[in-house]
Amino acid sequence: MKIHLYEVHKLTAKTSNLLILLLFSFVLLTGCSTSQNDNLQKEMDKLTSQYEDLQKDYKKLEEDYQLLQTEHENLQLQVEEYQDQQATIDDLNTKLTDIQSQYDTLQSDRDNLQQQLDTKKLAEEQAARVAQQQAQQALVESQAEGTVYWTDGGECYHSTSDCSTLKRSKNISSGTVEQSGRRPCKVCH
Repeated sequence: MKIHLYEVHKLTAKTSNLLILLLFSFVLLTGCSTSQNDNLQKEMDKLTSQYEDLQKDYKKLEEDYQLLQTEHENLQLQVEEYQDQQATIDDLNTKLTDIQSQYDTLQSDRDNLQQQLDTKKLAEEQAARVAQQQAQQALVESQAEGTVYWTDGGECYHSTSDCSTLKRSKNISSGTVEQSGRRPCKVCH
């Protein structure tokens, strides 16, 4: 049961008024008989005892109220601290969201650049293969149509008579690749 300090004070004031009224009645009735005086005295003692009990209760409630007031103030301070902490958390969450967005953008840019690089490398590799195939085809065509050189005891044919492997040879034959019947030289081909 929750009793406010104001209500207790109001109750104490009523009791005080009642006590005064009883005292006044007692004074008026002093001319009454002794048995009535004794009864009134007992009633007066009873009311006085109740009044003192109410005073004690009032003081106890007042102390409890002060304790509750202090506890309320402490809790209010804690709430303010929690609100400050929540504001900090909200700020950090906002920053984290911004950083995540920046990271996602950078990740997307990196993926696009990687895709462009891969496409460029693939194009360069294809161009290199085509160039190599064209060069090989041109070499085969030139050798098929052109003159090659070989020696009777040699295993290779040469694209030029100036090949360094032919410097000591004296009898150099020439003709087409088919006529030589040999493999190409590793130095001049």
